[in-house]
Amino acid sequence: MTAPAGRLQDRKRRAVREDIADTAERLFLARGYEATTIDDIAAECGMSMRTVYRYFPAKDDILVSRFTVSVELLLETVRSRPPGEPVRASLRAAFAPLTRHVDDRPDREAARALHQAIFSTPALLGRYLQHLHEAQREVAALLRDPPIVDDVVLPATVAAAFACFVSAQEVWSRDAAALSLSSVFDRAIDEVLGD
Repeated sequence: MTAPAGRLQDRKRRAVREDIADTAERLFLARGYEATTIDDIAAECGMSMRTVYRYFPAKDDILVSRFTVSVELLLETVRSRPPGEPVRASLRAAFAPLTRHVDDRPDREAARALHQAIFSTPALLGRYLQHLHEAQREVAALLRDPPIVDDVVLPATVAAAFACFVSAQEVWSRDAAALSLSSVFDRAIDEVLGD
């Protein structure tokens, strides 16, 4: 039985996006984010700039797309939490796969360099924070129903967890002595949200 044409096209589209993102990541790490152009990425992929732009509207979207998997994992984890679980426990559990995803990478130093690129490039940081803010709203919506939680405290609690995550990423990216993103995040969230 053959796959429907739509599903095959989706797989091809994802494969091309992944190829562009892998190539861009390799070039960003070798040359630096600012020194790498869309033309460089297109040439390395063997495609036109127009094709690259069809998949990614801007250069910063390419690097930020690397974190889309993490957001999908975060949302999937929140959805899987047991009903009635305290919000803080759900948030701690939701971020654990994200930090492990980074810690388990065989090329952790490349991951650290990508994080450094995001935190040292204002355009990238802006897009990344926007991306996380959208995820933050989705997480708050998932945690709101059920049970209904205070409309002021819930978004503030979710925002605090996201702030811990961003802070942990920045600290981990610039501190080679930081053994793992998980340990930095756990320390931050313990201090900010407590038990």
